[in-house]
Amino acid sequence: MFFTRGGRGNTMGMWSIVQCSDKELYWFDGKAFTPDDFMTENNLHLWHEGYISTWARDHHFFQAESHSLEQIQEAIGSGNIWRFSSDDLEHYGTFLQNEGLLY
Repeated sequence: MFFTRGGRGNTMGMWSIVQCSDKELYWFDGKAFTPDDFMTENNLHLWHEGYISTWARDHHFFQAESHSLEQIQEAIGSGNIWRFSSDDLEHYGTFLQNEGLLY
């Protein structure tokens, strides 16, 4: 697993990650958009940091310092975003922290 800055032209999948203004990490469904198209389509202003590359898939990572979970849910639908589990936090949260990406 490694982190790559960039990838804004790469298609996102169902397992994208956002850190909302509450500082919590969430999975969300990128609906097969590129990061720029996703933000335009949903009228969101997120900071695309890059993506985590794993053997199975890439996980795009966004910062949403000015957006709450509720605002993102309203934009993309409440069934399309869900909180990290404790296992997710241990695996991906620790990785993102070690990469210096969490605020």
